[in-house]
Amino acid sequence: MIRTLLFVLLSLLAFSSLSTLNAQPLKSKCAECLLPTARNSRDTVMDVQFRDKTLLSNCVSVKREMIEINGSKQQALRLRFLKPTGCSDTIVMAHQVEYISTGSLGLDGNPFTQQVLPAREFLSSLDTSDIPASFIELTGNLGYGGSDESSRAIGFGSIYYGGELLIAPFGTLLGRKFSLALGGGAFLEGGRMRIPVMGHLRYTLLGEAHYETVYEFVPSACQFGKSDDRHIEPGSGYTEVQSPTATDSTVYFYRKNSVVQDNFRPYLFVEGGVIFNSSFDGSGSEPSINPDEYGQYLLGGGIGLPFAGIFTASLGYRYMRLNLRTPCLTCPPGPNGNPDEFYVVNTNSVHSILLKLGVHIDW
Repeated sequence: MIRTLLFVLLSLLAFSSLSTLNAQPLKSKCAECLLPTARNSRDTVMDVQFRDKTLLSNCVSVKREMIEINGSKQQALRLRFLKPTGCSDTIVMAHQVEYISTGSLGLDGNPFTQQVLPAREFLSSLDTSDIPASFIELTGNLGYGGSDESSRAIGFGSIYYGGELLIAPFGTLLGRKFSLALGGGAFLEGGRMRIPVMGHLRYTLLGEAHYETVYEFVPSACQFGKSDDRHIEPGSGYTEVQSPTATDSTVYFYRKNSVVQDNFRPYLFVEGGVIFNSSFDGSGSEPSINPDEYGQYLLGGGIGLPFAGIFTASLGYRYMRLNLRTPCLTCPPGPNGNPDEFYVVNTNSVHSILLKLGVHIDW
């Protein structure tokens, strides 16, 4: 009989220890905030008493936050509970809770009870940064133009490369989603340097910079103070919103407009411009027998993405019309009797894929 009782007691002890070990990681996962009423290691849960006399037990965490009610932000409390199957939580209005108390006995032999009050509210009158709506961008470019299909083989061997600088100084002239940039650069094709000057129109698909109202609790959303705790005050630049009810002076929250910009901000772009030449054999329209056929320009578009804060990458299509003067081999001899005294303007139409990679800075 004694052995049986001993076996039962040991089994119960082992089961209790195992349950405690399993509950600890679960409790740590559930508890966002430390218990405001905890005084020793036995204080693991608390009771939440509502003003309508409703009582909720086994609460392991209470945290302040803001929720939207009828279009305005109101103070609320997120309560988290430990259940055999895991964690559960609920959000209640801050003024609905009267007090919280520990589940274990306090130092004076009674459960320790703490009143719960809304936090003080302040408005920030500090200046906020302007939304970055302009940018400067420096990229290295690599293009693939395919094989040379010009009639007199005046093209290049499929690859061209160079760099470009874009500056968009117009801010929100076209709205928050559009940006207009001007710029130029240089690229090499077939050993010849070309100098494009262009306009660039960019449309941000999503994630553009915008103002958001930010709410922050100080010193933290887990702070719940007693009447004899140290009162805290914000620095200069804040105006208190008077509350018709009592508030917790050990914690306050403020609201202010902050600039928010998502990391994922894909954009579409179109661009176009004229192309000038550096000094190389065959540049320009004169002398030639067909100077009116001279004209160099580019048109293109594509999709891009800023990344890692200051970098950008884009992939697109670019059409370029390029010219090169060569001796006219089919023309009759000139006044001096030389067959190469006459020149002709040749045109190479380039349909290419262009990759841009570089640095992007907003301001």
